[in-house]
Amino acid sequence: MSNELFEDLFIDEKNQNESIIKIALYYRPLWKYYSQDNLVIDSFSGGITNRMLCCYSKSIGIESSDTLLFRIYGKDTELFINRDNELRIMKLLMNYKHIGQEFYCQFKNGYCFQYFPGKVVNWKLMHEENCMRLV
Repeated sequence: MSNELFEDLFIDEKNQNESIIKIALYYRPLWKYYSQDNLVIDSFSGGITNRMLCCYSKSIGIESSDTLLFRIYGKDTELFINRDNELRIMKLLMNYKHIGQEFYCQFKNGYCFQYFPGKVVNWKLMHEENCMRLV
């Protein structure tokens, strides 16, 4: 199964969990041995133009490198965000000294990629010298 399998997939409120689990089981095939109650689909708040969802196993936890992120584009955001450039830059960062997350697949209204555990950078944290250097 390749990325092309998911290119026609559109994730919306009606099929969200089913679609996310379908993609997750492809990239995390061992998860099929877990009960459905063991797989968690959770959303992150704070997005302005996208919805961010994650899928992980309760038995491993969200902070695992097995956690998958799903970015679902907001309605009509392609009018002011060049999605091709966004993905090109993401893949470039991933390949350049592994700065970015691993990219798994693209679907009609978003994509799936690797989760990096960490903190959300806020204004206070941004002004700390160690954080400024990393950014």
